[in-house]
Order: sequence, then structure tokens, then C-alpha cells
Amino acid sequence: MVLKIAQILVLVLVGGCGASAPGKPVTVPPMKGKQLTVAEADALRLGLTLIESGLFPGSFCLPDESCVIYAMQPPAGTQVQPGSRVTVKVLNAGQSVFYRKNKVMPDLVGKDSVWADAYLEPVIGLVKESVRENAALPPGTQRVLAQSPRAGAKLRMGQTIRLIIGYKDRVTTRPQVRLKAHTGDHRADSVSAP
Repeated sequence: MVLKIAQILVLVLVGGCGASAPGKPVTVPPMKGKQLTVAEADALRLGLTLIESGLFPGSFCLPDESCVIYAMQPPAGTQVQPGSRVTVKVLNAGQSVFYRKNKVMPDLVGKDSVWADAYLEPVIGLVKESVRENAALPPGTQRVLAQSPRAGAKLRMGQTIRLIIGYKDRVTTRPQVRLKAHTGDHRADSVSAP
């Protein structure tokens, strides 16, 4: 945080904030595929303001984490005034590994929903689930019934993943309890609940 404030002060002191008369245009450098720290240094050197956002709301790059830029606006090669904003979208380390391993959508249909959620954890903010009862399932289970994108389809970074989860509650029987009024003794017998 102190470094960011110092960088802003340097930009203001040398006139790189863009608030005064426009300076000589600068070319936005290629940032896609670069580490965020490298792109921040490039932006500072050129007098550009780098705005970062994660893969989904609430996803961000921790200060000591190695994050990679996967999208940027304006595109590399665009001429802009010093002080202009360049917006970048980053993947954190877990998200980078997930997309490196999953170029196409994995087949989750039939998998246990807890397993599927754990598998999708790095991108869980992109997962939308709907739940419905399914009498065909064994009692006490939750399974993925359908998914979008379909298994084998190309998986784009930032793409929403939709899962339909089927469940069937456990059938539980509670033993009836008979109270012996004269002794206060509680005893359960094997009669099933009505």
C-alpha cells in the first residue's frame, strides 16, 4: 500500500497524472500473459494507471501471490495519453492451475456434488447451481445431473459454469418412545415411527 501511494506521488510530482495538458501519447504495452507485478512496473514507467480485477467479484491477487493477466483493455498497441487507465483481469495461482489443467469442460455429470464443488473451488465464484429432488437417487446422496458447458466443450476463462444438482433425502425412522409413568423410565422399542 505504501509503495502504491509513493508511485502515485511520483506520478503527480512529475506531471504524469494526466490532469494537466495532454502529453505525448504512449503505446499500451502487451500485458496479457505477464505477471501482474511486471505489468505494474511497465505501467508506472509509462505513466499509465493500472486497474486490476479478478476472475469474479471477490477474487483478487494477494500481495505475495503470483498472478497472471489474462485480459486487458485497451488492447496492446493502443495509443493513449499519459495517466490513462489500463484495466487488467488477473488469475490467481489456483485459477491459473485450474485453467491449465482444464482446457475443456470436465465431465461432472454423475459426480457427488461435494466432490464437484471441491474440484471447481478455484473458480467457484463462476459456478451457478440449482438443486432439485430426484427420486431415482439413493437416499442421502447429491449428484450432478446436468452441466453447462457440456463435457468436452472449450472452457473460456471467466465463463459461467451451471450445474443442476439432484438430491434425495435420507429416510429416517425414529423409534417410538414409551414412557413408564410410574418409574420415569424412558425406553425405546423397535416400533417404527408412523
